Amino acid sequence: MRSTTEMIKQPSQVKQLKMYHYLMMSALLLLIASGIHYAIIHWDWYDQLLVIYICPVLMFLFALIAPAVSYRYSAYRVNQVSIELSQGLFWHKRSVIPMDRVQYVMISTGPIAKRLRLSKVNVITSGESVALPYVDEETALHIARLITERIKEVSSYV
Repeated sequence: MRSTTEMIKQPSQVKQLKMYHYLMMSALLLLIASGIHYAIIHWDWYDQLLVIYICPVLMFLFALIAPAVSYRYSAYRVNQVSIELSQGLFWHKRSVIPMDRVQYVMISTGPIAKRLRLSKVNVITSGESVALPYVDEETALHIARLITERIKEVSSYV
């Protein structure tokens, strides 16, 4: 495997997408903490209030830092023989998927990703499903087309 510096990086909008994702999770945690806060006040457990509000604050700080770190370690490469992936936040994972094992390709996007014009290419193999990092819509179509052409070449040999 080659170093990640030689692999293709994600577009910069991915940082923004991941930040939105983590901020929504923080807001949900804050909402849950508010409900627990009400229950604590209702049952006079005031000594637990600090513990309840530490979680959303930590999640908010995580939402600000995590996208940049995750972006730094996410890359991919597609060639005639294989698909190489490098990704991770705390634990960095590098994997190589041989093109011979690929069965089909899907392109997916969510509402926020669609607004940022990002798509995710999902590669389904005989044993697993692997998602390439987010890329812009045109690149996703191009990658899917390349992989599909390679699948047709491999299936014609069989």
